Amino acid sequence: MSEGLEKLQAIGAQAIYEKTHIPVGHVQAILHESYDGLNKIQFTGFISILEREYNLDLNSVKLKGIAYFDGEKEVHEDESIFVKVQPKRSYKALYIIIAVIVFLVFLFTFYADSKEVAEPVVNENEIIQKVKEKVVDEVNNSDVQESNESVVETNTTVVVEETVPQEEVVEKSFVIKTHRKLWIGYIELDTNKKHQTVFKKEFNLDPNRDWLITLGHGYVDFEINGQEYTYKSEKGLKFVYKEGEFKPITLEEFKRFNRGYVW
Repeated sequence: MSEGLEKLQAIGAQAIYEKTHIPVGHVQAILHESYDGLNKIQFTGFISILEREYNLDLNSVKLKGIAYFDGEKEVHEDESIFVKVQPKRSYKALYIIIAVIVFLVFLFTFYADSKEVAEPVVNENEIIQKVKEKVVDEVNNSDVQESNESVVETNTTVVVEETVPQEEVVEKSFVIKTHRKLWIGYIELDTNKKHQTVFKKEFNLDPNRDWLITLGHGYVDFEINGQEYTYKSEKGLKFVYKEGEFKPITLEEFKRFNRGYVW
């Protein structure tokens, strides 16, 4: 990291905005070398303003940014896999029919070859047809019986009374409050998707998701799941909200959560 960029980070995005009128979000992007919200012309113009106003050498930052804009950006799209579950078919009746047919063919062959059979051999097709009819009747009767049982069970209502103790339910919430214009960068921990905006007064996040948060300044209050947190700091602050637990973190901890990036 260049010495000039370190000096700008020490000054802070809010103070730079108040002096240069460069939008806070764009200042944060330059300080953290994340240029998604800028184009090449904006970037080079802002670098020139910063060099002039603070008498700094930001040539290495400029070269790195230009190389970024001249390169290609990779876009990763989430792919959703939908699995369609096919309904299971019952082949029980078919297996019974096949087994009976095989058995009857065996018997027919055995008795046809036997010389000790006293009675005339019954036609094979007639036997198979009768067995099929009997199996179909048994299957139909079984279906009717199961249907009747299902109707009886459906019409039977079981009432169970439970005494639930009265407990105070705290509605989940995640509200960020400030009286000064504030830049916020927030990252979804499960997808690593990044967002940023500038707001004043209140800003809400989904309390059911895990977040990584970085702020332009530290004059801010949090109201999270019924608990309040108050901070007063000129420098930017960083926080992690994971599995319902909220706490401030250092830059090194932020980078570990963010795959080594400062933003």
